[in-house]
Amino acid sequence: MVQLSPHRLPRRRLGARIEILGVFGSGKTTLAAALAERGYTMLPEKHELNTLWTDSATNQVIGYLAYDLWFLLHHAQLAASHSASISNEVAVCDWSFLSDRIWAQMRLKDDLSLYEDVHRTLLQRVGSPIGYLYLRQRPAAVLDRVKRRGRQGESGFFSQMRKAVRLLDEVVESLPPQMVMTVLDKTSVPQVDEQVAHWLKERVDVS
Repeated sequence: MVQLSPHRLPRRRLGARIEILGVFGSGKTTLAAALAERGYTMLPEKHELNTLWTDSATNQVIGYLAYDLWFLLHHAQLAASHSASISNEVAVCDWSFLSDRIWAQMRLKDDLSLYEDVHRTLLQRVGSPIGYLYLRQRPAAVLDRVKRRGRQGESGFFSQMRKAVRLLDEVVESLPPQMVMTVLDKTSVPQVDEQVAHWLKERVDVS
């Protein structure tokens, strides 16, 4: 129940999560689903719920701040829903707060500072993931996948794909190496599972 009250609600201890990094069509949801079959809690992005996803006319008028904030709030809600008191399972996200920020940087200009304030605040509240799975793909291969699946609303990103891949590479390089596992086509799910188990053990040891 939502309460209209100025009092802060008690904080819950959130469960561990891993975030999958990759541009559109890199295979994030496929990997997340494969991990879910091994017992992980999947926190899937539901982009189709964003009414601005294909509303280019409205976005041209009001800009992309509302569009990008919707995804940010959606992801924060998913992260906050994974309570450690309810489940000891590790959650796997077919999205990442890091890539959220990259897309916002590419779309927003005058509104970027507003977005980053909200992004920083929400990330402080839900915390960072225990690790990242990086689906590194060649831009040409990703573009081919996206075109073949023909998902409505994605064609507008074709021209930005190469820049997005470059920015994502830069962000990954800035992360502590021990927090990132690069997942290639030849990488098996058990290998990923082993890495996640290592991250989880490190988290327990630190706490």
